[in-house]
Amino acid sequence: MSASHASAIEDRLDQPPRSEVVHCDVESSALWQRFEIAAPDGGWKGEPVAVLVHGGPSDRVQISQGARIYCGQFGDAARMDSRFHTGVGGVFVPAAGSAQPIVVHALGPDIALWPVVLTSGPPAAVQRQDSYRFGLRIGVLSVMFSVVISSLLAFLVTRESALLIFALNSAVVFVWIALMTGVSSFPGAWLPVGEWRVRLLIGVPLLMVVGTTTLMFSGRAQRKRHIWLPSLAVAMGLVAVTVLLLSLMMDASLLAPLAMLVEIVSMAVLGGVAAFSVWRFLKARSTTAMGNFVALLPVLFVGVVGALMGGAFVSWKIEWMVGTVAWIGVAASAVLLLRLGNIRRQRDTMRRLAETDSLTGLANRRAAIQELERCMAESRRTRSSLGLIFVDIDHFKAVNDVHGHAMGDAVLIAVSERLRSLVRTSDTVARLGGEEFLMILPGADETTCVRLGQRCSEEVLGIELPCETGLVRVTISVGVASSDRHPDAQAGQLLQLADKAMYSAKRAGRNRVISASGL
Repeated sequence: MSASHASAIEDRLDQPPRSEVVHCDVESSALWQRFEIAAPDGGWKGEPVAVLVHGGPSDRVQISQGARIYCGQFGDAARMDSRFHTGVGGVFVPAAGSAQPIVVHALGPDIALWPVVLTSGPPAAVQRQDSYRFGLRIGVLSVMFSVVISSLLAFLVTRESALLIFALNSAVVFVWIALMTGVSSFPGAWLPVGEWRVRLLIGVPLLMVVGTTTLMFSGRAQRKRHIWLPSLAVAMGLVAVTVLLLSLMMDASLLAPLAMLVEIVSMAVLGGVAAFSVWRFLKARSTTAMGNFVALLPVLFVGVVGALMGGAFVSWKIEWMVGTVAWIGVAASAVLLLRLGNIRRQRDTMRRLAETDSLTGLANRRAAIQELERCMAESRRTRSSLGLIFVDIDHFKAVNDVHGHAMGDAVLIAVSERLRSLVRTSDTVARLGGEEFLMILPGADETTCVRLGQRCSEEVLGIELPCETGLVRVTISVGVASSDRHPDAQAGQLLQLADKAMYSAKRAGRNRVISASGL
């Protein structure tokens, strides 16, 4: 490297960074923590040294050596050296042979489980690691953002209140991760909380823990099985809100013990929920309980290992922490959607049972009337025809009286199967009650309905059911009505016309088809 080029690089490094706009008066507060990066044996080598401060819940950081001073504020990229993204950093060129240390002051509570992390070394290596960290943090935040958006979209589709509550809780987690990782400061401070950042980082976690664990046990069945759960959730919620308010109002010197208390209580709550989930799984083989345990296991692992270990783990604790928190969001979202899916399937099953005739499997009267109203509205909209075929089994009471109700049920099942086999998938066959059936035929005119009614009579006439005295045979009387012959008729009126036509067929001798237009 030429001497002029080296001189140009040194001049550029000596230029004051943008972070100089932040005031770092280290004598103004006892909360300034002091650290030193000592010179290597034999003194500095006269090469550039990058220093990056990250990890702890700090507000402002001052890095200095001699007359050169960097001062930056977390949560505002405009007040940090633009070469670094995950913390406050700077680049120094100590004089060759100098033993003067690089001094770091960080303004924030001294939390044993959440220490300030200093990274120093050649600028290229420090910036490369900083880029890795920043990319990982952006990825985690993107995952959490997708959880929030997908939950909101699912709520808009299903209108399930649990999804809205989950989306709001996930939004709080998203904001906390953005503040924790410093991503909230890029490209500008889109969460301009300023000095409140540290207080929010300490006060919000317990609220997130309570919200997430409450959602894990929000099922109606669990609330009925464990009636104490709602009261416990309310009590924990009040405690979490109280902690948040305390973190915002209390003296800054008390934030460190509060942060320790929040982390210990949060781990205890999550551990208790995990243990309860394992117990529920072993007792009832609940897949939801196992899903809750899988969601909580990583964050418990990080909490325990982080408290027992130091070194490289602590230096990456923020990444571990936000990653496991995002994992809880993803896993809880999957468990919640699974549970809501089960609820919707049960609801659909109940609705289907409520609209289905239990004996024949056909639609019942309630479902038939609803379908008739829908088809009539569609017929009016598309100006197409709608046909109805009203079917009644002849002498059905005699079948019950002579051969018993079991044979009567067999006749109903056989007739329903024949009728269903003759229609399209777009048509509806329903049992209105007793021995009466209704066929709803969208797009069918009177001629088509009469022809189909005659086929129904022929098919039913071929039914032969063995009994003690031989074979049981039945016939049907059929009434037909269509909107092409009665364009002004409403749904109920068209049904009455088909019913009248069916009774006319009975009066005419049964086992025949009569159209309402011929009455």
